[in-house]
Amino acid sequence: MFSSIKPKSSPLSSIERFFSGIVTGGATDLKIDNSQKVDQEQTLHSSDTESKQAKAPVIGIIGAKGGVGATIFAINLTCALGEKRKHSVLIDCNLQQPDIALTLGLSPRYNLCDLIERRSRLDEKVLAACCERIKYEKHTLEVITPPLDLASSLAAELSVLPDCLERIQSLKELIFLDLPKQLDQNLLSLLDRCDRIILVTEPTISSVSGAKRWLSVFNDLDYSRDDIAIAFNRSGKNLKQMEQEAAKVLGLKRNWYLPSAYNALEQSCLEGTPLVVSHSKEAYVKSIYKIAEEFEAWLGPEAGTGIKAEGESDV
Repeated sequence: MFSSIKPKSSPLSSIERFFSGIVTGGATDLKIDNSQKVDQEQTLHSSDTESKQAKAPVIGIIGAKGGVGATIFAINLTCALGEKRKHSVLIDCNLQQPDIALTLGLSPRYNLCDLIERRSRLDEKVLAACCERIKYEKHTLEVITPPLDLASSLAAELSVLPDCLERIQSLKELIFLDLPKQLDQNLLSLLDRCDRIILVTEPTISSVSGAKRWLSVFNDLDYSRDDIAIAFNRSGKNLKQMEQEAAKVLGLKRNWYLPSAYNALEQSCLEGTPLVVSHSKEAYVKSIYKIAEEFEAWLGPEAGTGIKAEGESDV
């Protein structure tokens, strides 16, 4: 498809032609083998009483491709929402690359692997021990990260994490998952636990193409488009045409925009603090808080059941 695009004198006309090509023929070649779908109901061991209790909503955050800023977005959104939802937790599901720990300069004594190993007796004490609780002046951030050494991460049973989430939902108010981008059965099981999905991308051709591919996957899995939002990172006035065309072709109701904040983000990483803490006056931070407000309305009172709307298929 890309080889058929010939450069024109105007770069904007090339952009328009590219997105037009996606609309008419940009379906992904990726197919999901429905025979491999996991029936989550077979793995849940909660009692009928527990299933009727309110459960914390699970929000999956995934990058359209590597390097779009999904982890930074997850950290800052969780931190901003933590001002209202005090008992929120961010879980890094990227076993091979613990970006949250590296970004915040963490060396947790207990981690995601410890939590998984103790899943049969997962209670408030175990969860608290495996959570890295970071207190700032006005914010508190709780994160669960994989271990920093690769050998331990590779030995972890990520396949049982969805079962752990069932218990964590009764102990927390809101759960964010920084999801891996490797499409396998583990990711499908985690996605199926999510009440909402935020797809982070950039207003560039390669990133939007990746986002289009992921939306096709979500469509194959029968996820409602109303439960998916797009966050355009590194947006700006010079990319307005691209952003408009991208939003049009992706076709979601919720499109959020985050301006570039390269220098501030570099400084915040050096300090090991979220941008909402270290650079509260940045335009990026203002956008995060605006998204947080819209997110609360989007979440609504019905979220947190861990169950899709009636008539939708389970993975």
